[in-house]
Amino acid sequence: MKVLFDHSHLSRSQAASILAEFDFGVQQLVTALSDKATVESLLIARFSHGERVPLPFSLVHHGFEARAKQHPDWRAVEHGDAHLSYGDLDACGCALAAALASHGVQRGSRVAVVMQRSIEFVVALVGVLKAGATIVPVDSSFPADRIQFMLDDASVCAIVTTASEAGRIAQLSVGDRAVVVADARALLASGVSFTPAAQHTATGDDDAFIVYTSGSTGKPKGVPVPHKGVVKLLCHVLQIGCMSGARVGQFMAIGFDACQQEVWSQLQ
Repeated sequence: MKVLFDHSHLSRSQAASILAEFDFGVQQLVTALSDKATVESLLIARFSHGERVPLPFSLVHHGFEARAKQHPDWRAVEHGDAHLSYGDLDACGCALAAALASHGVQRGSRVAVVMQRSIEFVVALVGVLKAGATIVPVDSSFPADRIQFMLDDASVCAIVTTASEAGRIAQLSVGDRAVVVADARALLASGVSFTPAAQHTATGDDDAFIVYTSGSTGKPKGVPVPHKGVVKLLCHVLQIGCMSGARVGQFMAIGFDACQQEVWSQLQ
C-alpha cells in the first residue's frame, strides 16, 4: 500500500498514526466477515457509539410525574400571582388528558398548543404528553396565515388554547378539529383523573413535540423530536447545574425547541 499525505498539514508520525488506525479497522472488518461476528462485538463500533447508559425514564413527562409523587406540595410553576404545585399540575394535566382522549386524541395524534406564556401553557404540555400525543407549540401572536399553515401542515387533530385566545382561534379554519379550552383552575376543580390505556401510551421513539423553523428561506418546516432524544438532553442538563429548589425564568419563544428544554428540565 502506498500512502500520500500533505507535509504542510501532517507530520510523518501523524500520518503513520492515521494509517495504523485505518489498517486496524480493516483487519477487524475482515476478521468479522470470516468469523461472522456481530457489529456490536467490534471495538470500532464500541468506540464509535460510546458507552451505552440506560436512561432514568423513557418519556419526557415521566420525570415530572415521579417528582410529583415524591413532592406534590412543592411549587412547580408560577405566573404573576398564580402558581401550581407539582401535585396540582399533575392533576390538571390528567384532567386535560382525559378531555383530549374523549376527543379521540391518542398515541400518534398531533395536538397544537396555541397560546401565550401562562400557567395553562405548561398544563397543556403535560396534558398532551399524558394522552400519548405529540405537542405542536404555536405562539398565538403569530399572523393567522402562519398559524393556519402550521395547523394544516402538522395535521393536528386538536387545539388546546385558553379562553382568552378563543377569539383568535375563531379566525382560523379548524374544520372538525376539536378545540379544548384549558383553564388551570377549572381543570383542577373538576377532579377528573386519567389512567392511560394502551392507545395513550407513547414510546421513546414516538415524537414528543414538533417545532417549526422560522421560514426565513421559504415556508416553515416542522422538525419532529422523539421522546428519547429529549430525555437524553434533559439528563445532560440536569447534570450541569439544575437542582431542586432553584427558580428558573422561562423566556424562550413558545415555538422554539429551547423552550421545551427550559420547561421540562425544571420539572424533573
